[in-house]
Amino acid sequence: MQQCEVVKSLSAGCELIGRIVLIGPVLPYRGGIAQHTTMLHRALREQVECLTVSFSRQYPRWLFPGKNDKDENLGGYTEDGVEYLIDSINPLSWARAVKRIRAFAPHIVVFPWWHVYWAPCFAWLCKQLKRDNIEIVFLCHNAVEHESAHWKRLISNFVLSSADRFVVHTSIDKENLLKCFPNSPVGIHPLPIFDCFPQPIIKLPRRASLELLFFGFVRPYKGLDILLEAMTLLKDEDVYLSIVGEFWNGESETHKYITDNNIANKIEMVAHYIPDDEVAAYFARCDVVVLPYLSATGSAVIPLAYHYGKPVIATQVGGIPDVVVNGATGTLIEPGSSPQLVMAIKNALLGTVSYEIEEINKIKSRLTWEGLAMAVIGMTSKYKSDIDQSNTATVRTHAILDIISRESKAKKIVALVSHNGVSSFRKVLEVGTGSGLIAGYFSKLKNIEVYAVDVADERQITEGFQFQQVQDTSLPFVDEMFDFVISNHVVEHVGTAEDQTDHLREIFRCLEPGGTLYFAVPNRWRLIEPHYKLPLLSWVPDKIASTYVRLFKLGSHYDCKPLSRREALDLLTGNGFTCVDATLDAISIMGEIEGGWLTRYITRLPKAFWHLFFVIMPTLIFVCRKPSI
Repeated sequence: MQQCEVVKSLSAGCELIGRIVLIGPVLPYRGGIAQHTTMLHRALREQVECLTVSFSRQYPRWLFPGKNDKDENLGGYTEDGVEYLIDSINPLSWARAVKRIRAFAPHIVVFPWWHVYWAPCFAWLCKQLKRDNIEIVFLCHNAVEHESAHWKRLISNFVLSSADRFVVHTSIDKENLLKCFPNSPVGIHPLPIFDCFPQPIIKLPRRASLELLFFGFVRPYKGLDILLEAMTLLKDEDVYLSIVGEFWNGESETHKYITDNNIANKIEMVAHYIPDDEVAAYFARCDVVVLPYLSATGSAVIPLAYHYGKPVIATQVGGIPDVVVNGATGTLIEPGSSPQLVMAIKNALLGTVSYEIEEINKIKSRLTWEGLAMAVIGMTSKYKSDIDQSNTATVRTHAILDIISRESKAKKIVALVSHNGVSSFRKVLEVGTGSGLIAGYFSKLKNIEVYAVDVADERQITEGFQFQQVQDTSLPFVDEMFDFVISNHVVEHVGTAEDQTDHLREIFRCLEPGGTLYFAVPNRWRLIEPHYKLPLLSWVPDKIASTYVRLFKLGSHYDCKPLSRREALDLLTGNGFTCVDATLDAISIMGEIEGGWLTRYITRLPKAFWHLFFVIMPTLIFVCRKPSI
């Protein structure tokens, strides 16, 4: 019965949608994006009339880090239903592609988005196609690039502003898109299983009791250095690592590290492209696939590992926790932590963690290309999970959700208030918890009861503290309940000056006499505004600031209200607090907690030096007290 309903919905979808054009790399091009586009092309052709327009030349040779961006084993292969028309550096070919697309008369054109390199070509194509009232859908592999920069975000947002709707693979990518395009529909379907990869036809010899695999292009954000540190600590264990993939950079440094640390007998490096049948052999031999990523929105390696029935050890970044069941299909650790990675590998070696092939198969059954195709078409996917597929976010936030920066922030808060005479806490409230990582950090301290509130639930950490969602600045607590309250980069988001006053009044009410408030706010006179990354944005009047934001297609208006030092002090003292300006103290504490040797040296410069930049300090920090009765 259910199958009949799906068939009926697909037939209705074909009649409703008509034709779709998909633009992107397909076989014989190499890499995860080409594999992805090829599989999506095949799934779409089973559901609607689909034309895929691919590339006659993808990248100029000097830009691609490998020897060739095409699979040499596929020779002159062409995919059925694909026309290879676009030369990325020849605008005349773009015009020919538009002519062909118009002749096909599609209702929808789908653009995969993964790199700012494609901005000129895709922006021009979108401009031409929107003249024909064609719906533009961007399938974003990375809403924010792995090695991102401010100029890349601006260019990406300019191109993505042409979209009528988006499809993404992770909740993090959805959040990132909604921050820039709050009124745009964003559908989610997790990255499907790459079931196009063959089963192994050759068997590679095992070298240890536990075989580990690091697979794919080697780039800095993937954390191979952390894995090598872990292997150094595991040199006496019966563990072997295969590193299989081309290096974008750092290959010679990796070889040197392996040699210098005497772990060459524990590591095999296959630093070149390998065909699919060999990929199958490496996955078949390994026991666990390791993804020690420092940052990511998602990873195509995880569904590939599941395809071969292999568990993963991965970090809690981006959307990776969406598709890894901790303790069942893999182990999740914090990014950048070689000790945690060592422990996870030892647990796998000793069998302490029992991975379950049944759980891997359950996830495999949900991550389908048919479901992704329906999400692209605009129909409801069969995939249902805790990830919301509808665009239900009615509150726009600027929450910072990555683990590393939030834990460092929590440590700095503890160090800073301790520096100002507050060494213990009993009941803590974080107002505007965002990811929940700061509240989670405090909950791990001894004998502390922790509460948190926010207008939206974007928690990455949900255990260890009590959370309530609120509607405005009102706090759902009795008077004098807490001895410590955190308002960290919150007041600029609550609204008008009157709303900011209400925010402080509520905190004052909930603090016990003698209680402490940690208060941080972006400086209005900082050179680069922190939420939109635009120079001098907070310096200008609201109307001009909103025009500035719209000009760069970062939103409909400027929705933040940073404070100057005088405004912050007047707000705090006007609501009954006594305050210590801890801005300069925070500089040296920051250097000790999160900096390398150079950062620590710079942050130890005398306060007289930092006073030269006092007016434009990026963040203002105050340790405040409610007077004792």
